[in-house]
Amino acid sequence: MKRHFFPLFPLMAIILICQSGCGLINSTREYFSKKPDMSVVNRAVKTSLMAGYAASVAMSAAQGHVPANVSTAVSFASFPTAGIMTIALSAGHVAPPSVDQGAILVSGLWDSPTQAVLTAFFAGTNVQEGTFTLSNIGLFPASVDTAGAADTLQVVLVEQDVNSATDTIVSVSFTSGTLAQKTRWFSSPMTSFDTALAIEQNALITFVTMGNPSDPSGNAYVTWAGGQRAAVNQGDVKVTQFAILNARVAPATCTLNPLRGYTIIKDLGASHNGTIPELGTAFIEYNSSCSGKAHVIAGTGTYIGASGANMALDFN
Repeated sequence: MKRHFFPLFPLMAIILICQSGCGLINSTREYFSKKPDMSVVNRAVKTSLMAGYAASVAMSAAQGHVPANVSTAVSFASFPTAGIMTIALSAGHVAPPSVDQGAILVSGLWDSPTQAVLTAFFAGTNVQEGTFTLSNIGLFPASVDTAGAADTLQVVLVEQDVNSATDTIVSVSFTSGTLAQKTRWFSSPMTSFDTALAIEQNALITFVTMGNPSDPSGNAYVTWAGGQRAAVNQGDVKVTQFAILNARVAPATCTLNPLRGYTIIKDLGASHNGTIPELGTAFIEYNSSCSGKAHVIAGTGTYIGASGANMALDFN
C-alpha cells in the first residue's frame, strides 16, 4: 500500500495565514459596524429639559399660576423683582428625565411677567443608595410668548464644562461600602495617578409649550443645539461634535426618547496603543415610538455599518 506524506511546514503556514486573515476580517467588520456613543447628545438634551422645566415653573409663577409643588420667596406684585422659589419633585408631578427626584431651587430677576434671567440648582437624595447630589445650570434668559393658543417659553443656554461629564458640583455618598473603599484608599500606597481632561461646550435653545400654566406636567419641549466635547484620558483622545435639530420630548407621553427630530454626530478618536483612529459621522432620526431607540439614517467611516439600524439611546 502506497503512503502519502504531506510536508508539515506548508500546512502550518496555510493555517496561520487563514487565522490572521480571519482575524483581520473580523476586526475590520467590527471597526465599520460601531454605533455612535450618544451620551454627549443625551446630556445636552437633558440639560435643555432641566432648564426648560425650571424656567416654565418660574415664569408661570410670575404670571400668577403657582403649581402646587412650588413655594416662593419672591413677590410678583410689581416688576422688576427678584427672589427665589423651590420646586419639590415627587411621583405626582411629571418632570423630564434627570429632574425626577429631590428639589429644584430657582433664583432670578424678573423684568416683567414674561421676561427673566434665571439660574437653577437641582438637589437629589437617594436614601437607599445613601447619596446626595447638587447640580447647577448657570444664568440663562427666559421669555414667554403669549400670542398663541398656548404660551410658548424660549430658553437660551450657553455652557462650558471643564474636566467633567455633568454639571454636578456636589456629590456625596454615605454608603458603608464607599466608606470602606475610601478607607482602603488612604491606607494603600499611591503608586499611580489617573490623568484625564475633558472640555465640553454647548449652545442650546429650548422651546417649551406650556399647556397648563398651573401644572407643568403636560409641557412639551423642543431642543435645537450644537456642541462639542474633547477628552483626553491616559493617552486616549476623543473629539465629538454634534447638532440637535427639532428634538421634541413630551414627558407625559414618553421619557425613553425624543419623539421627533434629528441628530448629526461626528467622532474622531485616537488611542495611544496604536490602533486605527476612529473617524465616523452618523445622521440619526428620532421617531414617535416610545422604544428607547433611534434610527440611524446613514453613517460614514466607523459608523457606515450602522446605516439603517435602530440603536438604543440609553436616554433615561
